[in-house]
Amino acid sequence: MIRALFFLISISAFSQSQVSISVGYSGFAMSSLKNFQSELEKQFLIKPKIINSFPSYYSFGAKYLQFFQPTYFIGGQFYFTNTGGRLSYSDYSGEQLADQLLRNISIGANIGKSFKSNEKFEFQLSLRLYYTNTNLDLTFKNRIGLVEDVESIGFSSSNLALEPNAAFVKWFGVFGIRLDGGYNISVLNGKLYLKNDNNVYLITGGNSEVVSDWSGYRVNLGVTCRLGVEK
Repeated sequence: MIRALFFLISISAFSQSQVSISVGYSGFAMSSLKNFQSELEKQFLIKPKIINSFPSYYSFGAKYLQFFQPTYFIGGQFYFTNTGGRLSYSDYSGEQLADQLLRNISIGANIGKSFKSNEKFEFQLSLRLYYTNTNLDLTFKNRIGLVEDVESIGFSSSNLALEPNAAFVKWFGVFGIRLDGGYNISVLNGKLYLKNDNNVYLITGGNSEVVSDWSGYRVNLGVTCRLGVEK
């Protein structure tokens, strides 16, 4: 009870918060889906070209930090990115295509500490916990002459991840430029279940579960704003 009261007093005594939006670039492990893509490759009548194999891609995010002491904060964030794979073969007679499109929508919480050298510069260290909803769309296209057949199948999964993160902020009054980076570590990768049927999930030919592993580096650049002042 005393600790809870001290926490509330700390928040009321220091009510500063920060709101940020950012764009970034992220890398992804995706070893399981890369293996699955290799199995799809073997199903082509003629060896296809690997156009994409889950490359790094742009991301978008927003975060809110609430300081409960001058140097400590808690907060939440939103994160969105996507990646995918593509196999393709075409010649004068037709085309064969296999797409694997992945979308990541994450929400999370974090706790951290701020190190201020002065009012113009700030350095932050934090640990983030993410819940991720993954959507996988598999699209298969076959065209022979003018006859075309397209089939799409959707899967989804839930993941949990931790991300140690470091950030640097250059302040210009109440507004600032924020650069942060970290490494996302998947701690729980859920099965990719068929949408609308949780009894069916994606497996390889060897009966291994296919999962989405979003582990990888994160780099973000954005703008931030300070709300509230010390009392």
